[in-house]
Amino acid sequence: MQLIKSISQQLTTEFGSGYGVRNLAYFKQLYQYFPDWEILHTRVQNLSWSHLRCILRVER
Repeated sequence: MQLIKSISQQLTTEFGSGYGVRNLAYFKQLYQYFPDWEILHTRVQNLSWSHLRCILRVER
């Protein structure tokens, strides 16, 4: 968790808001659910970040 916190601080400094610890945890979870970027991109390209977060809450 300390690594995610450190990365969050670095990304926020470099790119601005949107890279909080919670969002990075969601990014990590999304990658774990869909490790193949091509599949992820074709399946969810028209969904908003809010939609993706809802998908992550669904039990697998």
